[in-house]
Formats: sequence, structure tokens, C-alpha cells
Amino acid sequence: MTRLTLAIPSKGRLKDQAEAWLSDCGFKLRQIGGERGYQAEISGLPDTDVLLLSAREIAERMRTNLSSAHEALERAFKEMRRKVGEAASGGSERVLKYQREFDAALIGSANEHTVVLETVARARHDELIGAYEAAQGRRGAALAEARAAGLRHQEAESRSQVENEEALAAQVSMV
Repeated sequence: MTRLTLAIPSKGRLKDQAEAWLSDCGFKLRQIGGERGYQAEISGLPDTDVLLLSAREIAERMRTNLSSAHEALERAFKEMRRKVGEAASGGSERVLKYQREFDAALIGSANEHTVVLETVARARHDELIGAYEAAQGRRGAALAEARAAGLRHQEAESRSQVENEEALAAQVSMV
């Protein structure tokens, strides 16, 4: 039996949403190996490997696997064409014509499917990177504001200390 490999984001909002969705479907995700473990299991889904990966790594692996699947499909079509050609070599040209048409249609469909999946994966990847960069920008702006507020507070304390020292110096000079 073929094992199913499922990739889920390893942290953040997307991981939380994936866990909530699985829970709504009646499955519980359990991380294996503690907080640093990058594997998990889903109760009720035997023969399933669950990998916890970054969104970028999920997109990269998806693209690699789609390319590999596409290449395997093309190899299978070529082998099938070769076998049909051998079987029909002494016979009907019509069989070979239909086989060529069938092969072309399947390869065209596989190409379109691969392109669509790659496009969707790239769009989702770009969306996630954009959200990450926006969050980083907001975090940077908040940090800059906190630093500025800290500097303003420090400057006010310095002024207050100088005023106190001047007042004390004035009192000492009066004595």
C-alpha cells in the first residue's frame, strides 16, 4: 500500500488553521518528538506521514514532486506507446494513429495540470511571503516606535535631572 505524505506548516497561524480544520474533520494532530519535532501523526489516518515544514519548503517540495510525477507520467506514456507499437507493428495503422492521439491528449492534459498546480503553489507561496514580510514590517515599525518612546522618556528624565541639579545649585549658592 502506498503511504500518504501530508505537509503542514510547522508553526504560526497556518499550522493553527490546519489543526483546526483537521479537528473539525474528526482528526487529531499530534506532534512527535516534542516542540522541535518536525513530524506528526494524525489519529484515525494510518499509513500517513505528516511532515511539519515551513511554507516555503512545502511549496518547494510540491514543485519538485510535481515535476517528478510529470516525468514519471511521460516515461509511462512512452513505454505504453512502444508496447502498442510493437503489438501493432504488423497490423493496423489506424490503431497507431489512435494511440498517438491518445498519447498527445494525455501528455497535454498532464502538462496543463502540472502548470496549474505549479501556478497555484507559486501564488500561495508568494502570498505567504508577502504576509510574512508585511508582519516583519509592522514588527519593525513597532520596534522603532518603542525605541523612540524610550529615547523620549530618557530625554525627559535627563531634563528633569538637570533642572533638579540647577535648583539645588541655586539653593547652595544662596546659603
